Amino acid sequence: MGKFLEYASFTDEGLLSQCTNHSRMMQRAVGLCVWLVILLSATNMAYLGWTVSNSYLVAAFLFFIYGGIMLQIERVMYGSASNKGALFRLMFLLGVTFMLHTVNEYVVYDKEITQTIEENYQQKRLATIEPMTNAVGNYLASKKELQDQLTGLRQQKADLESKLAQEIGGVSFSQKVSGNAGDGQLAGIIKNDIALCEQKIQDLEGRISSTETGFKRDSVAAATKQDILGLSSTPHYSPVERSAALGKAKDKADEYHQTAFELWSKIVIAFSVFFESCVLILKQMVKTDYTDLAKSNQLLAQKNIAIRTEIANAFLDEMVNPSPNSGVIRQDLGYRLVESNIVREQINGDFVNLGKPKEPEYA
Repeated sequence: MGKFLEYASFTDEGLLSQCTNHSRMMQRAVGLCVWLVILLSATNMAYLGWTVSNSYLVAAFLFFIYGGIMLQIERVMYGSASNKGALFRLMFLLGVTFMLHTVNEYVVYDKEITQTIEENYQQKRLATIEPMTNAVGNYLASKKELQDQLTGLRQQKADLESKLAQEIGGVSFSQKVSGNAGDGQLAGIIKNDIALCEQKIQDLEGRISSTETGFKRDSVAAATKQDILGLSSTPHYSPVERSAALGKAKDKADEYHQTAFELWSKIVIAFSVFFESCVLILKQMVKTDYTDLAKSNQLLAQKNIAIRTEIANAFLDEMVNPSPNSGVIRQDLGYRLVESNIVREQINGDFVNLGKPKEPEYA
């Protein structure tokens, strides 16, 4: 009876404390796994955002927004050991990735258009400005050469006129230009040379005039088409040129996005599978599959305390005030003690399976 009473009066405060601590440890382990997968997933999304936008601000924004959304999702859907949270997280990750690539398509498309138009502008500028610059240089060089020849011929004509004046005895050239016989044979030769110089001078003046006229005509035509005035400041394009640039840019952008989307889709899927694998491995390492069992054991230990307290009180009442049916009452209390002992053995067995030391046996 004393041994029986000792068993009956024992309370499971120690076992309850151990169950409670184990349940908290399991919950913290699951929370650690959840925080880790959220951190890795948010980091992956931040890196993807930085790759798309090349902006640390956008990356930080995606990190906190995505992490916050995933934290709320995990709180709702990751409370149990089901796969709903993992599946939903994977779907959400792929959805956000597709959204980012859709935004990226417009961003890069605009960059490609700008780059293509700039390339066409530079090509057109080089194709227009350089030939015009070369034409101006050639014109100035040709004009200078003709003017030098004209200056030489005029100097030669002046020398011949001076020599002719001396030859005819100081008489002015205008008085003897008719070619009188008294001028002498040398004067006639000089007159012929002067006439030849005048002819060459007229030819050079005509060439210079035609060169200037042609250059001015070409310059006016170029300025009318804004090949010089327009390209020297702001590029001007016709609707046909802009349409061609947009078409070329769209082809480049489509090719870029097809390659980038295929690559990033593989990377995101690989990262998602890796994250989920990490969670499953960590769950096995910390045995989070026993989280529900730890909670159940905690409740059983609390219930066992109440049962044992009730049994101990009943034994004490029976010893102080024996009843006519004390045998039946003690037999019923004994059955209840056996049930309580079975509960203890179950909890002890669970702790052994979880790697915990086995509780000492009573009774």
